[in-house]
Amino acid sequence: MVQIAAVARKAEVDANCALHNGGKLRYYTGTPPATIEASATGTLVADFDLPNPAYQSATDSGSEATAAVNPVATTNAVATGIVTYYRTYTSSGNDPADAVKQGTISGVGGGGDMEITNTSITNGEPLSIGTFTYSQPRQ
Repeated sequence: MVQIAAVARKAEVDANCALHNGGKLRYYTGTPPATIEASATGTLVADFDLPNPAYQSATDSGSEATAAVNPVATTNAVATGIVTYYRTYTSSGNDPADAVKQGTISGVGGGGDMEITNTSITNGEPLSIGTFTYSQPRQ
């Protein structure tokens, strides 16, 4: 099995996180596209502006390197729907060319890549990010 040293895990996390500086975090409804290279599907429900720098410097626990997102400003929902997946983008924010990461969304305890308090969002509803991390396991 391939193993990645702590110094390499931290460097990988920091490099990936830097792609998000001044970027976007977006919530969508519907089935996620099969690949991140495909255009987003469903309805865009939330569009967060990520700070610059987007993440704190990575730390390593021995089993994985992790970086926590810096505080993200509250945003208002741009549509109504049940969100099922998210995408992050570089500062250009073009879909799909500038997409960096895609994952599922579920309610807390639902096992999604991102868990949020309420997946049913109403247009105009204020939304905030509590914690959001990026990690790379030892493997």
